[in-house]
Amino acid sequence: MPGGVQGVVAVACGGLLLIAAGCVAPVPHGQLTRWPAVSAVAHPRDAAFPAWHLGRHGDLGAGTLAEGGGAVILDGLYYYGTTAEGEAFRLRATEPLASGWAVRFRPDLTEVQAAGFSREVLQARLAVGVPDRALACVFRLIGRFAEVRLDSGVTLTRVSGMIIGFRSPDRAGGEALDLHWLSGDWLTGGRVADFRLIDGSLAIDLCPRDLQIYTATPQAFKRLRQ
Repeated sequence: MPGGVQGVVAVACGGLLLIAAGCVAPVPHGQLTRWPAVSAVAHPRDAAFPAWHLGRHGDLGAGTLAEGGGAVILDGLYYYGTTAEGEAFRLRATEPLASGWAVRFRPDLTEVQAAGFSREVLQARLAVGVPDRALACVFRLIGRFAEVRLDSGVTLTRVSGMIIGFRSPDRAGGEALDLHWLSGDWLTGGRVADFRLIDGSLAIDLCPRDLQIYTATPQAFKRLRQ
C-alpha cells in the first residue's frame, strides 16, 4: 500500500482474532465497529480518521474530534459536532476524529420506558436484557427528558431528543458504557453523564460482531513500538 501502512484492523468475533490492513466487505447488521483512541501518539492527528468512516460502517454512531475533543454524533446521513456549552452544529464529513463507533442500527428489542428512567436504570436494564457481558450492544433512547446532564457540566432541562450509546466489555473485565445526546431539533448535543426521562422508548441492537479498527500513520506506529 503506497505511503506505508494506513491501518490495522482487529476483529473479535466468536473467539476469532483477525489482523489485516483493511476491510472492504459490506458491513453486516449486528456489527459494532469501533475506532479506539490511541493514547500513545504525541498528537491526536497521528491516529486521526475522517468522520465519513463512521457513515461507511453504519447509520448511527458517535466519536471524538481530533482537535478540541468535542463530541460527534452520526444520525443517518448527517454528522453533528458539539461544543463544551452543549451546542450542536453540522459537521463536515472530512473532519478528523480521534475515536468513534458506528453500527447499522436494527433493533432486536424495543420497549416503552416510563418516568424516572436514568443512566443507572439503563445499566440495570441492559444487564437483564443483554445478560451476556461479553456481547456488545448498541441502544437508542428516544423521548422527552426532564433533564440531560452533559460531561461538560451543562444541564439541559425539559428537552426532547435521543440518547445513543453502546455497551461493551472493557480490558479490565468490566464494561464500558458510552452515551451521547442529540436533541430533536439538532441544536444541542454532547457526551452524557446522566439523564432523567419523562417518557420514551428504548431500542437495543445486539452486536455479536465487535470490530475494532486502529488507524495510525507510520510515525504513530514508531512511537507505539518505543
